[in-house]
Amino acid sequence: MTVAKMKDMFSRSAYLNERKITGTKTPAVNIKEFNKWKRAIPEGMLEKRLKMDRLTIEQLMQYIEEKDNPVVEKELPWTTVFEKVMHTYKSTPLDYTSFQALVDPFIQYAKKRLADALRHINTSLVNLETIIKSIANTLYERLHSMLMKCVILEVNIARKVGMLEGETGEERFEHFMRQLNEDHELRMEFFGNYPVLSRLMTESMQNTLDVTVELIQRFVKDHESIKYQFGNRLHRLERLKMGLGDTHQNGRTVALLEFETGNKLVYKPRQILIDKIFEALLSWLNGKGLQYPLQSAKSLDCRTYGWQEFVPYEKCTHEDEVSRFYYRQGAYTALFYILGSSDFHAENIIAHGEYPVPIDLETLFSRNLEMMKQLRVQSRLALELNDSVYSTLMLPLPSFEHSIIDFDLSALGAGQNQVSKKIKSLHLEGEGTDEIKMTRVPAKSGEYKNKPMFKGKTMSAFDYSAELETGFSDMYKLFLRHKEEFMSVDGPLQPYGKAHVRQVFRPTHVYMEFLHNSLHPDYVQNGLDRVQMFDILWQVTNQSSKFEELVKHETKDLLRHDVPYFYFTLNSRDLYNSNGHLISSFFSETGFESIFKRINKLSKSDLEKQTQYLRWSLASMLGDVWKFHQTVPTLPKRKGNLSPSSIIKEALELGRQLKDRAIIEDNLEVNWLGLNLNKETGVNVSVKSSDLYDGLLGYALFLAYLARETNNCQYEKLSRGAIKTVIRKAGDKPLNPSVSAFSGEGAFLYGLVHLGLLWNDRELIRRAKERLPSLHDIIRDEKNPDFSGGLAGFIVMSLNIYQETGDKDYLDMAQFAGDRLMQLLTEIDEGTGLAHGASGYAWALGSLGKVTGKKIYKDKTEKLLLYENTFYDPATGNWDSAAASENQKRKRVYWCHGAPGIALSRLMLKNTSNLELIAKDLDISLKTVICEGVIESHCLCHGTMGNADILLTASQELNDVKLEKKARDLVDIVLSQKKTYGWRFGLDPRAEMDGFMLGRTGIGYSLLRFKNPEIPSVLALELPKGGAVC
Repeated sequence: MTVAKMKDMFSRSAYLNERKITGTKTPAVNIKEFNKWKRAIPEGMLEKRLKMDRLTIEQLMQYIEEKDNPVVEKELPWTTVFEKVMHTYKSTPLDYTSFQALVDPFIQYAKKRLADALRHINTSLVNLETIIKSIANTLYERLHSMLMKCVILEVNIARKVGMLEGETGEERFEHFMRQLNEDHELRMEFFGNYPVLSRLMTESMQNTLDVTVELIQRFVKDHESIKYQFGNRLHRLERLKMGLGDTHQNGRTVALLEFETGNKLVYKPRQILIDKIFEALLSWLNGKGLQYPLQSAKSLDCRTYGWQEFVPYEKCTHEDEVSRFYYRQGAYTALFYILGSSDFHAENIIAHGEYPVPIDLETLFSRNLEMMKQLRVQSRLALELNDSVYSTLMLPLPSFEHSIIDFDLSALGAGQNQVSKKIKSLHLEGEGTDEIKMTRVPAKSGEYKNKPMFKGKTMSAFDYSAELETGFSDMYKLFLRHKEEFMSVDGPLQPYGKAHVRQVFRPTHVYMEFLHNSLHPDYVQNGLDRVQMFDILWQVTNQSSKFEELVKHETKDLLRHDVPYFYFTLNSRDLYNSNGHLISSFFSETGFESIFKRINKLSKSDLEKQTQYLRWSLASMLGDVWKFHQTVPTLPKRKGNLSPSSIIKEALELGRQLKDRAIIEDNLEVNWLGLNLNKETGVNVSVKSSDLYDGLLGYALFLAYLARETNNCQYEKLSRGAIKTVIRKAGDKPLNPSVSAFSGEGAFLYGLVHLGLLWNDRELIRRAKERLPSLHDIIRDEKNPDFSGGLAGFIVMSLNIYQETGDKDYLDMAQFAGDRLMQLLTEIDEGTGLAHGASGYAWALGSLGKVTGKKIYKDKTEKLLLYENTFYDPATGNWDSAAASENQKRKRVYWCHGAPGIALSRLMLKNTSNLELIAKDLDISLKTVICEGVIESHCLCHGTMGNADILLTASQELNDVKLEKKARDLVDIVLSQKKTYGWRFGLDPRAEMDGFMLGRTGIGYSLLRFKNPEIPSVLALELPKGGAVC
């Protein structure tokens, strides 16, 4: 390559602020290139962004015009090094199945430079031969990853134009690499095509050399101090493993030193005063009577860098050690929440026997909440999450529909080698052949050392929930007792006001995605393309001008191929970039003020809320939550002393818990975090859906009636806020492609009409009516006939709305759904019971037949009843499918399955057809509910409160005071059990549910019915007669 070509190559690697303008005339505008830049930056921000580089729009146009023939302001430092690398390279036979031909010139040069720079090092302390080999391996990995995309492109081009020789793909790839190794001009042509890549590889090599020499020199200088602090076994250094974390500050990264004795030491190329803070803090906490003391890694602070004890993963030798491990994890979870820590995910906790040891403390304090406020984040939900225990990353995070990451990365929950359903990672396919390419495969999580092992088994946090909760509570209460001392001038943090604390502005994976994408051939042929790509980060400045200078430093770090780095100190409001440049008064308060503000917010009610979040997160680790009946014994049937006051007391307590956890947006929309059923058989933490079965409509109903029965308008405000959220989320789209009265469009209609009648709010009734036309297509495509999940419940609900409002459109919709149900029932096995079987279908069609007078519905109803009775078992007094076991037939006494739901169905059919059959079934089923109605759950769907609710409805319909007494007896037993064992919800009892059919809101609603039986039965999809507005 000629000198002129080389200089041309070098100049195209220059970034925007390294170029200069040669002409004075107005350039011809390259509209396509200019618009790419404009699209990257918010409207009106381009001039501000250019001003950061002391440029104007006109100068940018000039640079674009001269993009491929630029003039650089001054010689770029990397160019001299690159020339030396290439001209001193002596090619030798290599492994041509890899990229070694392109990497080896850099490796050769680096080895020579490293040997020369370290020639005076005491070899009794450092084995230079093995160290240089270690660094060569590190450098190869770095440069290989940089080259990959461009090599793949060039190999495939050569293959397509027939430039490769060989019979097989392997031979042709070797031919390609052999030419690059043996032909200097060809090699220079490759690098000339990608001058930015050449620059990045050269700078990465130079940075690796510089930081290695710096590390070795520091090790030799500090050797005596290291031995004193960590022991005499850290003698001769044999191996050096760089790149244990992201690179910052010109390629600096955490490194692992390995010694001839097998011992290890960690090097951190940053100030580690934060680690000394942690040691002092744990010493203070341990001295306050924490049940089991916490342990940190020992460290040696050398002002701008430090050395730290290597913490190995160790198994537990006794189960008591596992219990203590998880107690400590609970304590750490509380500590990190209280301090506002972030980033304590699985990689940053090592299970060292019975001690969990945090190993990366640079985000021990964070200012994330203030950053969000500066970004004008309005969502109270987002602020709640970032001001809660979830922000520590110790717990499995709540899941959201549009979440990018579907791994559990938490310190407590993360497992090994999880496979993502959303994230794709790049995989090198056809390596060593001329068909080499990158493909996207499901991403896998890493292998973590965050969980203890005992007797060859990894011990799950969930199995030690009690220990975790105790540790969490102990730590939280410790701060409540000693917060004044903690914040005093003699507190444990005061000596460390100048400690550097990292502030993560954007998630590291966002930066890494940018860096990976910037190595695409499109972005390494010209420096302007790389700058323009990173300028996308300027989008954030639209939200706050404070971030303009911050983004400038972000892009500078990224151009160096570093992950951007910022830090603050506890005693100031300033922010600093990776080079220590001060961004004055970036924060509105000092680090100390931020921490102490958090400490002052601690309270018993917050402890209760954060503990609930902890329990939910642990429950999300459960497997099949529907197997509760196989593991939980039936609770004793002791009666207490049921009274209206005891009912209201329990209902108010349930309402208070919801009130304390309500997330109220500025526009008065309300939502909650909670456990939700997932698509498998488990639960996960997320915001509540809109439906009735488990979502906001159930919350709204309970809170509305709680407000009315207690004359407390706070609860009505929450109810109306929940409905506002439901309406906004629904928009013009269906809740889901189902007509279900519990979990589909029917739930929306039922909830809005129900509350519209209760509140005398015609707008809610109108909004429900608006959605009717869109239901025709959903009903036509509906494949679920069920009462709970499909057509049968929708029909009953529509008929009830028709009867209460007189709106014939609901009657028409019920008939349309009835005809679809008749179609489906010719194709499926009807099954038994209310929720998913013949009782539900019979109720729907029988009611439809009664209202319309159509014989086809009445005939089908009678056939369904006769069919279902073929499964009646006199020995158990229950109905169940033929496949059900004897135990299931006896135990399934639920609204959804068995006698209770069948009783409700027969009750609603008592004036329709075959009166003798219905009366007989009703008598049998009610007796079974009375005798067998106390079961292991308290929920409405398949619990004692659901059975009590059905008996109450029956007592009203039959005007039978004895039945009401039996119903109240069941509630009496439930409250007695609750007092001793707590509420038992509808899934595994360790999964605390709030939803209507499985949890708190349904239990609370049913309790209110026993105070005021005029409250409609939601299990029967009843509606109110109207009521006063609070």
